[in-house]
Amino acid sequence: MPSNPNSGSLATSLKSYWCHMRRLGLLVLFCYLGICLLLTLLQRKLIYLPAQENVIAPALYALPVSRIESRSFPGEDEVGVKVWLVSAKVNLEKDVSSSERRAMIVFHGNGHHRGGRGYLFELFNSLDQDVFIFDYPGYGETSGSPSEAANVANAAHLWDKVTGEWGYQPKNISLFGESLGGGIATQLAAQLSERNEAPAALIVRSTFSSLVDAASYHYPWLPVRWLLVDRYPSTEVIKQVTCPILVIHGSTDQIVPYELGERLYEAAPPESQNGVAKSMLVINGGGHNNLSHRPNSPMGIGIAEFLERIED
Repeated sequence: MPSNPNSGSLATSLKSYWCHMRRLGLLVLFCYLGICLLLTLLQRKLIYLPAQENVIAPALYALPVSRIESRSFPGEDEVGVKVWLVSAKVNLEKDVSSSERRAMIVFHGNGHHRGGRGYLFELFNSLDQDVFIFDYPGYGETSGSPSEAANVANAAHLWDKVTGEWGYQPKNISLFGESLGGGIATQLAAQLSERNEAPAALIVRSTFSSLVDAASYHYPWLPVRWLLVDRYPSTEVIKQVTCPILVIHGSTDQIVPYELGERLYEAAPPESQNGVAKSMLVINGGGHNNLSHRPNSPMGIGIAEFLERIED
């Protein structure tokens, strides 16, 4: 039977095709691994978006200058960390001593610095709460580079300063964290609970269940569980928190999806050590950065009611 003259050329074509596809596959693989490597090296540049200033002047941000006192404390690696005490008007007018004042330690999100958080000062001061707020390494006037370890360590240093030299009582101090700051606040609350020095309350707004979960949502095609260095495992550490807990989340949040906030709430203990049930405040139609913090807003009213409940 005569041989097919085209069979040889067909085999050659198939061999060439598969060789080309193998090269293409290797190219795609190397590109993918290169992207993974690049994102691994640059991950903190993507997570932390600081604004730096040599001096943050409250007047430039339309803040209550007469009620803001600049302080500092030695942070991790002995780096000086700048902090503001924003006193509630009533505490100044009545000359209330530090030991009798209520205070909120605020942990801001991953962008800008403390100067852009006037809406939080207004809210908590309206509830007769002093506000302490500091910047993470690399933010505002604070030198260094941000990381989970440094942020949580500095949070603990600030707590020790506020409850030590500055004279505030742990039972009068609550923690508030927005977005990434909620991950820091949750870790601090867990650490304090473990040493029987729990704060008055933990309030987290638009916070993820973990940074791994949030990153997986935005980059489902990347093995972020293997790549992330800063993980903020809030669902794990919140189990150790013994103080009252309030979780706040917008129902249409596209940066930290509502499901992640709900997951964090579900992981929290059913009630605090003193019998206060955990709470979740859902802001219907709320996103990530458009939630109103005005005292008469749903969030403002919800926080006020929560704080009243834990004080009863």
